[in-house]
Amino acid sequence: MNLNTYETAFKNATPMPEYIPVPDGEYLATLDEVEFTESKENGRPMLKWTFTIQGPKYKNRKLWKYSLLDTWNSLRWLKRDLSRLKVEVTSLEEVVPALQETWVGKGMKVYKKTVEGFDRVYLS
Repeated sequence: MNLNTYETAFKNATPMPEYIPVPDGEYLATLDEVEFTESKENGRPMLKWTFTIQGPKYKNRKLWKYSLLDTWNSLRWLKRDLSRLKVEVTSLEEVVPALQETWVGKGMKVYKKTVEGFDRVYLS
């Protein structure tokens, strides 16, 4: 491997700034994507929501919301979120298409809160 090609870029590169977490609070954010997936740690089924903060502070920073699907209580939380967004579905299979049709690309208020070291995102 010839590293000479990259030496000038390496010499001129400045270190990336330290990561600063998005503080707890309410944000206007765009829903970028929703998808069914599984948690990395234990394979639990969930709905993953990806948001981009619209700013002005923390503009373009990402937030993620995870709605678990494997307990009665977590499904109640998902239904509450869908109700807040006025999304009516009769089955889980309808959730992603309905959210994609009505909310992806649109803004909404979300609340980010750190709980026991983990980021939680709630729909305001």
